[in-house]
Amino acid sequence: MKKALNLGVIGIDHGHIFDMLDEMIKEGCSCNYFWTDGDPLTLQEFNKKYPNIKRKENKEEILNDSSIDMILISSIPVDRAGHSIDALKAGKDVMVDKPGCTTLDQLNNLKNTVKETGKIWSVNFF
Repeated sequence: MKKALNLGVIGIDHGHIFDMLDEMIKEGCSCNYFWTDGDPLTLQEFNKKYPNIKRKENKEEILNDSSIDMILISSIPVDRAGHSIDALKAGKDVMVDKPGCTTLDQLNNLKNTVKETGKIWSVNFF
């Protein structure tokens, strides 16, 4: 029997977070917490659609939660690589919205972090 993954969400700035999260929940995953910077346009819809997923004050609360296996990221594109690296270094696998990074330096940093941590970094191409 497979263990169901427990997810955390960092950044809900783009609407693809809904597809990402819905598909993972369909596969049996659970999600209790999210963090996002500020008040993105998607916040009201996210709270309405997922009333049981509670917002954390800062992303470190999610990154430091040992019960969370994987992080979904749909923040603004320029921040996705940094959030991904933070999550990987915290021992989490990551699925990030496209584009997963915006510069070659970010891509190289991501490659190095994946190699260092042994964690999975994937880009969702819905």
